[in-house]
Amino acid sequence: MGDSWRSRHPLIRGTMHVLKNLLGFVLVVAGLVMSIPPIPGQGVLTILIGLSLLDFPGKWNLQLRIVKAAPVRKSIDWIRTKYHRPPLQIPES
Repeated sequence: MGDSWRSRHPLIRGTMHVLKNLLGFVLVVAGLVMSIPPIPGQGVLTILIGLSLLDFPGKWNLQLRIVKAAPVRKSIDWIRTKYHRPPLQIPES
């Protein structure tokens, strides 16, 4: 959650936290479904967006492993090149 929610009422903060995690879970499940060959869609991208919304221990390491995968890295760098950005710099550890 961003800093803008820190000053809100605890009930609002809690509700937003639950909704954010619920949306993340739905996106991960939808991404997994889209990863099945006959079903069209950007499964990996949807999974990454869902994971970015979820809060769980080890999230950063999991995202880093996914982004380091060659096909994902190639796609990210293609998008960055399209918008005149340098290739993504990934930390070693």
